Amino acid sequence: MHDIIHDLAAYVMGDEFIVMKLGHASNSLAQAPHSSLVGCSELPLFPDTLCEVKNARTLMMFFPKGDIREVPPQMFSNSRYLDFSHTRLRTLPSSTGSLYNLQTLSLFECYNLLELPKSTRCLLSLRHLNIKGCESLTHMPTRVGELRNLQTLPMFIVGNGVGESIKELQCLNIRGELDIKNLENVNNAIDALVTNLKEKQNIYSLGLSWGNNVEDLQEKHSRPLWPSRQQHHHAEFTRNSEDILAYLNPNSNVKRLSITRYPGIAFPNWIRGDALPNLTTVKLIKCARRKQLPSLGELPCLKFLYLNGLHMTQKIGIEFYGKDTTVPFPTLK
Repeated sequence: MHDIIHDLAAYVMGDEFIVMKLGHASNSLAQAPHSSLVGCSELPLFPDTLCEVKNARTLMMFFPKGDIREVPPQMFSNSRYLDFSHTRLRTLPSSTGSLYNLQTLSLFECYNLLELPKSTRCLLSLRHLNIKGCESLTHMPTRVGELRNLQTLPMFIVGNGVGESIKELQCLNIRGELDIKNLENVNNAIDALVTNLKEKQNIYSLGLSWGNNVEDLQEKHSRPLWPSRQQHHHAEFTRNSEDILAYLNPNSNVKRLSITRYPGIAFPNWIRGDALPNLTTVKLIKCARRKQLPSLGELPCLKFLYLNGLHMTQKIGIEFYGKDTTVPFPTLK
């Protein structure tokens, strides 16, 4: 059946798009502007067959076992679309930054990817950088904010270094999904305000998360030995976290909202029906210090509500359902 589909695709696309299976030679591979490679076996290195592909504008790879682990630096100089999704890549070569025509780089669910090259900031034509599901990625390349054409960036990891702050998102017109991680690295809450999330009207799914363990974060900000000073650091860290979340007010078009490991005590007042009228999904995960929940019953379009790890929540009262709401949770499934 797969051979039939392959033959049909080859007939329809002619010489414009080559679909090649590993182990099958193709004399026209070098001339085709669009190439697709299908592989099924263990293959830790990039296939030699593609070393001749210099001028392809599109390269898509399909490896069910995700076997590719390394990409040679000398190829794809004219590419506009590169798709290495589901592979075992750990890094990309530093020469990636010289792909000046590249518009799309998809690394979807490359679970082993540890980092992106520093030269990523040079990809000024880049519109789509799909790093969703890259769970091993611990930091972003510096100065992502210089990629002014970037529209797709489903994950941003806040760092401590120069060019790694949340302010890198300020001038980017992100569309679709955005998951901002490691918010504990935002030392000045004003930086979150500068991000200007509310004006990014094309974001429909927003994730906001702090580090892996709330207790560790609090310990990080309470190292002094004197009890009074320790208490002060706890309070300062809590206030900063609350200000950060308050300043990350999304646009009213957002449909999905996820808040994870939030170490503050109070939720911001923008989590309400008139501010987020299109919200259909809310996830509050491991927000361990919150004693009361926001007025989620006021959200007119809320269909899915997921609450997990709210260990200090003492009660669910009328404020949760909405004081001025006649019918709370009107669309909840």
